[in-house]
Amino acid sequence: MPEARAAAVLSNVRAVQRAATKLVDIDYDVTGSSAPVAVTLKVSCDGGVTRTVPVTSATCAVGASVTAASNPRITWDGGVDWNGQNSSQMRFRVGVNEMPVGFVSVAGGMMPAALSLGAFSIRPFYLGQYAVRWGEFQEVRSWAATHGYDIGSAGAGAGSNYPVTGVTWY
Repeated sequence: MPEARAAAVLSNVRAVQRAATKLVDIDYDVTGSSAPVAVTLKVSCDGGVTRTVPVTSATCAVGASVTAASNPRITWDGGVDWNGQNSSQMRFRVGVNEMPVGFVSVAGGMMPAALSLGAFSIRPFYLGQYAVRWGEFQEVRSWAATHGYDIGSAGAGAGSNYPVTGVTWY
């Protein structure tokens, strides 16, 4: 199972719209982590009450693998995501999560149209950098059984530190 790290601390978030543009620079500080962190941005147009604004054009220090630092910058293009709209109550919410030890970040993006499904978006995610060990899978199977999930007797292994076999991606 992933080891715990000291929690990253997000502070000093500030947003400024560039003069005569629809670009907004959101600066912030992240301390307390020597590992990359996942940084998210949420935008609302009613002071954060109910109306969210799509965020598809944020660039720079946002995403699954951002180095903790002072004063990184996210640039959001409101002209792309919210063109022609105005609000005096825009709110920008930056979130930060630790990248778990033993995992790597996988960038999200658009998956091309396949069969009749059409194109769809995949959010960034973490993937274990090593195969799941039989001992780890036994922990998952025990947890599942005590929480009402029936995964049967799936899985096998030569020893607790060997990879689990006999499982599917389901």
